[in-house]
Amino acid sequence: METLYSKIVAQNTLKLRKEAGLSQFALAIEAGIDPKTLNAIEHANANLELSTLEKISKALGISVELLFDGLEDPLSKLDSLICLLSENCE
Repeated sequence: METLYSKIVAQNTLKLRKEAGLSQFALAIEAGIDPKTLNAIEHANANLELSTLEKISKALGISVELLFDGLEDPLSKLDSLICLLSENCE
């Protein structure tokens, strides 16, 4: 499901993965997630789960918050994390 959050996470995941010099497959393996899941995240076609984003951020050596970089203010980042935790994003 494409949302503002999924679009931002998609853009940032792709950018950070490329900056790290990793292929989708390599990052997925390093993060311990299915490569199809990473592909869906990078195309804003995945239901985002905090546990998956934590695995990706750990594999990239960054904080989860960086995946939400580009939201206009810190409260938006907090709102997005709350949305993921409640699994009721719209």
